[in-house]
Amino acid sequence: MRGVFLGVAAGLVFFKEMLDQRIKSPADLMMMSHIDVLGVLPDTSEDPAGQRVVEGIVQKQPSGLMAESYRQIRTGLLRRMDRDGHKTLALTGPQAGTGVSCALQNLATSLAFNGRNVLIVDANFRRPSQHKLAQIANDRGLVDVLRSDATLDQVIHKLDGLSVSVLPTGNVNAAAPELIETETFRHIVEELRARYDIVLFDAPPALITSDAQMLARTVDAFALVSRAETDTRGMIQRMMRQLDGQRASLLGVILNGVRGTHGGYFRRSYQDFYSYHQETQKAKA
Repeated sequence: MRGVFLGVAAGLVFFKEMLDQRIKSPADLMMMSHIDVLGVLPDTSEDPAGQRVVEGIVQKQPSGLMAESYRQIRTGLLRRMDRDGHKTLALTGPQAGTGVSCALQNLATSLAFNGRNVLIVDANFRRPSQHKLAQIANDRGLVDVLRSDATLDQVIHKLDGLSVSVLPTGNVNAAAPELIETETFRHIVEELRARYDIVLFDAPPALITSDAQMLARTVDAFALVSRAETDTRGMIQRMMRQLDGQRASLLGVILNGVRGTHGGYFRRSYQDFYSYHQETQKAKA
């Protein structure tokens, strides 16, 4: 009788797992065909150092766990981009709250540490945020250049101490997303490709707006940012279908906010990283 009960319980757990479409780990993404996992960003609660703020973390803690995670993602992205001659890359997620803007900011810093001259372009006219992350003004920006009210040199901000510059949106009141479908926008992108090693575009959520699809007609490549425990496999598949057939190559998925179960692989990996880091610091002392 006990064996029957355990069998039924195991069957119910398996059935629940089959119905649960949420992405919790890279294994859930790998269940789908034609998906490359570019890397994993741990949830801040998993950081043994107790770091809870992810904005600018790569610059603030360049030897920490989060910076190492971005370093691994950077390596995979550069391998694909350099191989295919890509210089413009857009990041988007399926819905709001996946962490696209912070991921893009930290990725830009990691690329700068690798010796690349990087430009961040805030192409999210719906909810701009790169000017806040960079702590710069947003009175003028991309929208003004598209309307011929300013030049690129007048609106691009070079950040102190980094080979990173930021092109904010500018005043987006009544700014139609169709501005990024214009010939003027395509000319701007070509000019930026000539000026910088890599140009990163912050794009709005792909399943909520059409902006990402419009942007995919101009940029070289796309990477998707998915929030663990929140986004589902169905969302990723829908995003891939929407972006399929556009000019931009889909490079893969960055899984953000991954939690490790007690004693699980990711938690052990995070702890091992800090143990190794601490031993290295002691050896240098």
